[in-house]
Amino acid sequence: MTEVIQVRAVVLGYTPNAMDDSFDDGGFAVYDAARIRVKAPDDLAGREVTIYLTGEIPKDSLWRAIGRTIVFNIDKSRLVGGATLFDGAVSGLRADAADQPKG
Repeated sequence: MTEVIQVRAVVLGYTPNAMDDSFDDGGFAVYDAARIRVKAPDDLAGREVTIYLTGEIPKDSLWRAIGRTIVFNIDKSRLVGGATLFDGAVSGLRADAADQPKG
């Protein structure tokens, strides 16, 4: 059963070219990664998750915003089992309105 939840998490780090993948046809892909720590919901708080990012990630992407709190939706079962995901599991990525940059 799918249970989509809203997650609040802080971005802990961003690593370009964190993983590569080779394919049987000789092709390959390279993925950047964002490391986050879940703040809410409470039953998942403290869980650290690495999210591998597909495609080109803009310089101003929230995935690169170390120290910022982000909000997104995800099927809860994706967070319960593992600590590694691809960004296709995430929807509705946005900045937490209560955690806007100073300045």
